[in-house]
Amino acid sequence: ADKAGLENENAALQAKNAQLAEDVKTAENNAGLKEVGPASFFFEIGQTELSKKELKHLDFYMQNVLPYVKNGKATVVTGTADSNTGYAKRNEYLSKKRAEYMINLLQKKGIATENIVVKNAVVKAANGQAAFDRAVVVSFE
Repeated sequence: ADKAGLENENAALQAKNAQLAEDVKTAENNAGLKEVGPASFFFEIGQTELSKKELKHLDFYMQNVLPYVKNGKATVVTGTADSNTGYAKRNEYLSKKRAEYMINLLQKKGIATENIVVKNAVVKAANGQAAFDRAVVVSFE
């Protein structure tokens, strides 16, 4: 009876160890996401497509981030436009189109549509740097 009890305890401990090993892998993946963090991809004024330079930036980002996007992590795409230039309606249009454009690029790179959360914003330029607000920010939850 003691031997059977010890065997049951041993089996339970082995199952717990397997679960802890899986938890460590998940934590390592999440730590990698936090290290990579969000990325901003910048657009020229009035544009809704990335320049060749920014497309290269996206390729690099996806090669280093895509392996960490698993376990149903949501990809958050925030399209922005600055409020310092143009009309409000046009800026809203730009922020939306930039986000849609990025979603299409991400889908082509293997991120499932159901995992993408879209946000749009027209933002007031901080420190007079409107060019930094003509962007799409990609992050993970």
